[in-house]
Amino acid sequence: MGIIANINFTELFLHLDTALQSAAANYHNYVYLIMFTVIFCQIGTVVLLILPADSVLFTAGALAAAENSELEIWVVFLVLLAAAILGNNSNYWIGRFIGKELLANKKIAAIYGWYIGMAHRFYEKYGGTTLVIARFLHGPRTFIPFVGGISRMQYGRFFIFSTLGSVLWVSVFTLGGYFFGKVPAVKENFVWVIIAIVVIAVSPAVIGFVTSPKKRS
Repeated sequence: MGIIANINFTELFLHLDTALQSAAANYHNYVYLIMFTVIFCQIGTVVLLILPADSVLFTAGALAAAENSELEIWVVFLVLLAAAILGNNSNYWIGRFIGKELLANKKIAAIYGWYIGMAHRFYEKYGGTTLVIARFLHGPRTFIPFVGGISRMQYGRFFIFSTLGSVLWVSVFTLGGYFFGKVPAVKENFVWVIIAIVVIAVSPAVIGFVTSPKKRS
């Protein structure tokens, strides 16, 4: 707990590269646990949407590519992939066992009802591939597994699609960070790259929310 308590979360959000670099220098291999926790909690619980999953993946890959880095890219990849797969499965079983009871709570339904409805519409339109598409969208990636559990989607089918989505998502962002993080233009404008990643991931949910007032009510 002392390690977690010492993390500056404001720094983590605004300057992920320096925050993770500092964590790696100070905590060494524990930095993998920190990254695992961020990804698992963002995907595995429906209440921690704010955690910066996409940007953590990209930043971790970029730092692993740096000279004399404390991070090994293959360890980063496997740790983040494990967090993504386990987070998805955790959320599925939460939805399957207690999802309906959680949504019976009026406060929870008021806060997350629109997101749950959006997840249902995704499933109706795209079926199992929803679990792959949603990986790249902030918001849906958290609620899609939860709704899959509530609707009692066949677990074998869920596991195959969610694992495929996890592999693609972690590969694109982590390896993208590893290879593109070396580019001088990216290194010099890293904060703006992270902001762009966040905006792109969040914008579909924001646009949907703003343009669908009837579905929110």
